[in-house]
Amino acid sequence: MIVNGVAVVPVGLKNGAKWRTGYATPETLLFEEEGFEDANGPYYLPIITGFVPGDKPALISLIQSLEKTPCLVILRDSLGKMRLVGSVGCPLTLTSKESSGSKRSDSKGLSFKFAGQALFRAPQCTM
Repeated sequence: MIVNGVAVVPVGLKNGAKWRTGYATPETLLFEEEGFEDANGPYYLPIITGFVPGDKPALISLIQSLEKTPCLVILRDSLGKMRLVGSVGCPLTLTSKESSGSKRSDSKGLSFKFAGQALFRAPQCTM
């Protein structure tokens, strides 16, 4: 349940579901949420993007397992506040892109993006 933009009930997962821990290179994690309105009322497009260096097998395995799974994401934003992005009825989906870079100085690794639609803005939460 959300009250004044804050999730007041702990997030419960379906049987068999589990939280997974991911990360992004410092200063690459970005959360954006744009609001729209149509004939059915307001809705929001939350997007989380980031970058993870390298091509570690554990990272590749995690990304591959999440690409086919509806996701809820809890993230800590740049202000140190935690947010719950996505919901059971409006999950996020993950896409990723790997790059080796064309120059020695280029960043090498995975860029990722969680995106979806929501009926409400991503609330703050505690975990």
